[in-house]
Amino acid sequence: RMRNLQGIKFTVEASYFEIYNEKVRDLLRRPESPNSKDSVDLKVRQHPDTGPYVEGLTTHLVTDLASIFFLMQRGSEERTTA
Repeated sequence: RMRNLQGIKFTVEASYFEIYNEKVRDLLRRPESPNSKDSVDLKVRQHPDTGPYVEGLTTHLVTDLASIFFLMQRGSEERTTA
């Protein structure tokens, strides 16, 4: 959501990914089916002006601290554990 703080407008978005066994996985992407933990193997790319980025990584609008904590918890639950 857009906020106006002393004439400054900003939007905050969050993403969460892991790199495990040389595979990049979006931890906030919803699975295609409810019983699936399948994920898309994302690619790290290089933009000439802005630098490295993860192609296809989802972004989520955050409006307060609670929404950030929610996304962090959801992403942590999706992390790969050995």
